[in-house]
Amino acid sequence: MDIRKTEIVNRVVGEIFSAFGRIINVSSILGKIAARNMTGYCASKAAAIQLTRVMALELIRDNIQVNALCPGYFLTDFNREFFNSEAGKNLVKKMIPINRVGNLDELRSTALFLATCPPFLTGAEIYVDGGHTLV
Repeated sequence: MDIRKTEIVNRVVGEIFSAFGRIINVSSILGKIAARNMTGYCASKAAAIQLTRVMALELIRDNIQVNALCPGYFLTDFNREFFNSEAGKNLVKKMIPINRVGNLDELRSTALFLATCPPFLTGAEIYVDGGHTLV
């Protein structure tokens, strides 16, 4: 669990954009909810969310926004076979209220929003998860 590297990158970017900028930290829904056998991953993603909040508070004076993008399950080449299996379909049906995994365009458009959002949005955690963290 190495959140220190994320903090260093945030601070360096904050120095580079010393008058204006946006930092998007990538966390996960598992920074908010727990999952069995994922102790280190969940803890590091929760730390990334808290780091986002602290860095937003520290960098707001320099007009730098810091927000966290927290994705849920998205279909990729790596997990396609699982989500097409019965076990994957059952997981989706049980855990994701929208009853499907996300597509990468939905994640890209959210990242683009965070990269261009109004200055008043800082220190936010944006969950892109089809409602997974609601249940």
